[in-house]
Amino acid sequence: MNKRQRQAVARKGFSDILDMTLDAIGSRLHLCWLMDKLDPKDMTIRPGTGKELKITMDTVRLILGLPCAGGGKPLGVDAAAAADRLRSSLGLTKDEFTIAKLQDRLRLGEDDDLSIRCFFLILFNRLLFPSASWNISNTEVLLTEEMDRFPEIDWCHLTFNGICNGAQAWHQRTTTNTSTTIYGCCIVVLIYYLDHLHAAAAPQNKFDTPRIKYFDRNIIKALTRADKRKSWQGGEPFGHCDFPRIKDMLSSKIQQLPALERPKFEAKLAAHDQAVEQQIATIKDCLTSIVDKQFDLKDTFYEMIDDVLRAEATNNDEMPQPSNDHEHAA
Repeated sequence: MNKRQRQAVARKGFSDILDMTLDAIGSRLHLCWLMDKLDPKDMTIRPGTGKELKITMDTVRLILGLPCAGGGKPLGVDAAAAADRLRSSLGLTKDEFTIAKLQDRLRLGEDDDLSIRCFFLILFNRLLFPSASWNISNTEVLLTEEMDRFPEIDWCHLTFNGICNGAQAWHQRTTTNTSTTIYGCCIVVLIYYLDHLHAAAAPQNKFDTPRIKYFDRNIIKALTRADKRKSWQGGEPFGHCDFPRIKDMLSSKIQQLPALERPKFEAKLAAHDQAVEQQIATIKDCLTSIVDKQFDLKDTFYEMIDDVLRAEATNNDEMPQPSNDHEHAA
């Protein structure tokens, strides 16, 4: 998108979403695991013992930076008729009403209302209210019917509702269907979880919003790899990474303190985190040592068993064969 188009989108209150560089969610297995861990009853991710992340409308705002000042919803209009009018304005048939065609329109570089509407149709279809289809539905048409009312709509609320419905649908799916579509803005679930991991690949900036601008394809891949458990560890396929240090968890609260009071709190929390990290390192070293010894022990017993088997085979070869004299006598 060019500068004029970006300015037009910003005027609708969606400037923050333009900072996003993410173009893929990374591992579907990781996302499916997270959806399994997301309880639709209270919208809390429970990836392991003592780990809970509750998703709320405010979570959506912090991650995506969507407008939330309004409280209304799009006006009730005939969605089918509105879709017919929009396709006619774009010169498209129903079968041609696809993401690809809307992208072609945006590439022309125009910033008129119809072109900007194409942007929001894509945004809603692919990110905020995704479906299994690359064709534009009447739902997206309805949401973009009155763009001048965008500031009056609580987009965080609508997106959160979509995530709730998506979580409910996921837990009611047929589990034998491995290609089940994940509905709702699942990128919020993924980013919210990844943003709480304590790993080297995690963004260093923990305060700025929207959070999604600090995550791209490479960072998500790196965090997914870090969070994946090794096969010999057993248990859950993911959930390997620790959650943040106590200093990070209290950082926003510490920022509320007067500048002169912050250092002493930060120093105490840093000392605590350092002690915890040393203990974690010791535990990990012990686990690594145990695993190494297990493999060494396996090799030792493997050789011992082979020795016994070889000895048994040699003894069997040296044993005298049964006599057949009774057969000759007969």
